[in-house]
Parts: sequence; structure tokens; C-alpha cells
Amino acid sequence: MISRFLLVTLFVVLGLSTSGCFSFGRKTKEPKPAKEAKISGTPVADMEKAFKPRWIAQRVAELKSRGVVEAAAQAQAESEYAITFRYTRPGK
Repeated sequence: MISRFLLVTLFVVLGLSTSGCFSFGRKTKEPKPAKEAKISGTPVADMEKAFKPRWIAQRVAELKSRGVVEAAAQAQAESEYAITFRYTRPGK
């Protein structure tokens, strides 16, 4: 009777230890992601302030690859951004 109880207890402990039930209290050793510096108070404004220069730089590069002078490409890219994304306003 006791050996049967020990055997059942052993299987229960073994089953729980391999199923992950005992691992819920363990902390992972993965580093936390670095917090990004906020430009303003809202995430949308931060995203737009980061998006606009990248979009314009990419568009300027595309225009320059087609033979447009850099100053003209910069002006055209800013104009296109204002038309394409006119519904957005940078955060304050």
C-alpha cells in the first residue's frame, strides 16, 4: 500500500515538474528591452516625428537615383510628404 502511494506520488511530482507547473515562479534571465526616449507626451507624435525624416530621406534617395538634384529632390520630397500625409500633425 505504501509503495503504491509512493509510486503514484512520484509520478505526480514527475508529471508536474515536466509540464511547467513549477516554473511559473521562476524569473527569466532575458534582459528587458531598453526604454526609448520620448520626444513628446504621446506615442503617435513620437512615431510621426521619427517617421517623417526617414520617409523624406528615402524619397530623396529615390529621386536622386533618378537624376534629380539634391536640393530639388529635398523640396519635392517635403512637398509630397505634405500632400500624402496631410491628415497628420506633429505632436507638440
